Amino acid sequence: MNSIILHRKKFTVCFIMLMFTGSTFLFAQSSQTPQHHNFNVTELGNNFPFNQPSGKRIQVLYRPGEFSRPTPSPSGDIVSVSFKLIVPLGPYTYSDFTIRLGQTDITDFTSGIWYSGQMDTVFYRPSITLSSNSLWMTFNLDRTFNYDSSRSLVMDIQHCGAPGASGFSSSVTNTFGVRRNTSSAGTMCPFVFGESTGIVHLFGITLGPATSILNSTSEIPDSYSLSQNFPNPFNPVTTINYSIPVSGLVNLKVFNILGKKVSSLVNDFKQPGNYSVDFDASDLTSGIYFYKISAGDFSEIKKMTLIK
Repeated sequence: MNSIILHRKKFTVCFIMLMFTGSTFLFAQSSQTPQHHNFNVTELGNNFPFNQPSGKRIQVLYRPGEFSRPTPSPSGDIVSVSFKLIVPLGPYTYSDFTIRLGQTDITDFTSGIWYSGQMDTVFYRPSITLSSNSLWMTFNLDRTFNYDSSRSLVMDIQHCGAPGASGFSSSVTNTFGVRRNTSSAGTMCPFVFGESTGIVHLFGITLGPATSILNSTSEIPDSYSLSQNFPNPFNPVTTINYSIPVSGLVNLKVFNILGKKVSSLVNDFKQPGNYSVDFDASDLTSGIYFYKISAGDFSEIKKMTLIK
């Protein structure tokens, strides 16, 4: 169980800073509130998911109409998301930092299991250093998310480790229902399910013009990498993230346990950047599969598990 501390004070704006250093990014956001955010009552401090040195995964469900402050959010394309803070963050460096968004008609999670509906990876960094002394911490998304305000929004965020992370607190409130899923204490990527609760994080969205950007080529990594697919195990869709530091031909293929190719996900010339691709295994049977990337002199294989 995570510790919860009563919120006693708020922090004011300090400054805005953005600095690029290789594949790691350091930024502190302003305290300007997002365009629309959820309720702002009974605030408590919570150390998930940022204040977890060994990594953490959470899923939070936001019901229709909850992004109502200062005015109700219409439908539109989400271009950034914001987390409200209680205790300033960092700087800490997080590995495989991922934010995913999805929509559903349910208003509560099914207790005791991960939500497994369709979700889009909207922000990914193989390594990112986060630091903020402000009231809100904002992430400009790598790809916009088409939001329907009449349906629930599911936010899934995880990182695979942040050495030394301590003393940080994000803002949450306790509600009725099953609104948050968390990974089990002590488990690391891929995470084992832990518990379901009524805790909801104070969270905001900003809408803007739609864009077809699917990767972040302006933020150039300093090395090749292939991340573990997420979620894993999965049914039937999972996301694979990869990074390339130089332009070139990229091949990303999926094989079954017998070594037979079952899908070609990427076969294209790519500019340097961080990329995300979804693998839909609806037509495949349960079992172990392997995905392999080849780019320049770099080649790597990882294993994933499909459970139907």
